[in-house]
Amino acid sequence: PALGRQQQQRGGDALFRGSRGAAASGAGVCKGSAADPWNYIDGGFSWNAGECCLGGGQSPVNLTAVDGDESPLNAKIFYGYPALSQPVSMLNDGHMLSVELGPHTGGFAMGSLYPDILTSRWSVWKIAIHVPSEHTFQGVRAPLELQLFHRRKGNKRENPAPGDVAVVSVGYTYGGRRSKLLDALKKGGLPLEPGSRQESSQQLDFSEFFGLGLMGSDGGNRSGKFWQYEGSLTAPPCSRGIQWVVRHDALSASTDSLEAFKEAIAALTPVAQAEVGNARKLQSACGRKLTLRSTSDVTPQMQFEPRKENGGFQAAVAEALADQKKFAAAMSPEPPKLYKECLDRLAGAAKDLGVAKSHQHNACKAGAEAEAKVKTVQPGLSRVRTVEQYKGNMAKCETASAVIASLAKELSGGKARCASLKGEKPKPKDEQPVFGSLSGALSALDPSRLLR
Repeated sequence: PALGRQQQQRGGDALFRGSRGAAASGAGVCKGSAADPWNYIDGGFSWNAGECCLGGGQSPVNLTAVDGDESPLNAKIFYGYPALSQPVSMLNDGHMLSVELGPHTGGFAMGSLYPDILTSRWSVWKIAIHVPSEHTFQGVRAPLELQLFHRRKGNKRENPAPGDVAVVSVGYTYGGRRSKLLDALKKGGLPLEPGSRQESSQQLDFSEFFGLGLMGSDGGNRSGKFWQYEGSLTAPPCSRGIQWVVRHDALSASTDSLEAFKEAIAALTPVAQAEVGNARKLQSACGRKLTLRSTSDVTPQMQFEPRKENGGFQAAVAEALADQKKFAAAMSPEPPKLYKECLDRLAGAAKDLGVAKSHQHNACKAGAEAEAKVKTVQPGLSRVRTVEQYKGNMAKCETASAVIASLAKELSGGKARCASLKGEKPKPKDEQPVFGSLSGALSALDPSRLLR
């Protein structure tokens, strides 16, 4: 709404306000304040507050354009994030979607041996969501970036100093595997009006940050590892000294989840902004150094503050589990859990593939129509606009084609993997049932048929 978009351009971002109010001296000193109106119309180019104008040491960056070294084997990221079952509240602050978390939801540490030899320890604090991603993942921006803000362990200030802030960041792209975290965050709807909140009682599990990447991706031996570098906040006051820990390769999420977050960000995007989004433009990578770190799950070893569980939520979960057990007892023995999850992933990939094919058809058709129109329009403003429409539609066409290729690869390799998870040995072709069993249903998910 127009009124909401006007409101969202007044006042600083509550998530970041107050970290550091004035810029350092020297060239490019900012003359504004953190309370000045700001937005993403030009990707942050015109921001004139805090340290946004300094140029050096800012985030985000194109990670592929920065010098990077792999850390020694004894320098790791040790993480522990127990599933959070307390209700959380997502805020639309006019610039982004954010969630403030309780003090017991985990964190990470860096060092060579946990818990004896560590260089730093961090406690999770807040979530911030950007569409599209601010950082690049394997050289390209992903449809969404989820940033998990941490404070140095022991620091509980609402606005900690930049040196006491670290951000674990992960990109999400289209793929057959659903993101349980994004699904949980969007359950029940997302806040669309600036200043509004949306409550959620879904369990949040951040451990997927460190799990498998997109099936068929070319992440190589860097897949699942994280780049660490020192940068800044990506919104005013752009305070420097922030530790960034960014996953090398993006994770996959379903089309419906990614589109839901894009729709929510579109609702807070100013009318004058050409592209939907709340991502700051890439900053100079000059003089930066990245360190690639491997990870280790130490959740059982981490000491967390006492957890205050929500009694009503726990009772509802217990009741649902009891009903599930009763239903299962009345049915025939179910197949292995991993096998069922694999089938669900394949079904999700098949559904997303159909959506992607529809998007590809519409975008490519619109591009072809714009191309034909360019030849008939006289030189001038109308022709410039038509050319821009053509470029935009062809870019969407290429993106949809890439999504289709990725999903097709996931489907192609998924059938054999699902069968192996069930423990089945391949049957002779003439003995395989067509339907009547889960194996038959799996056979029906033929990637070549879906791509016709």
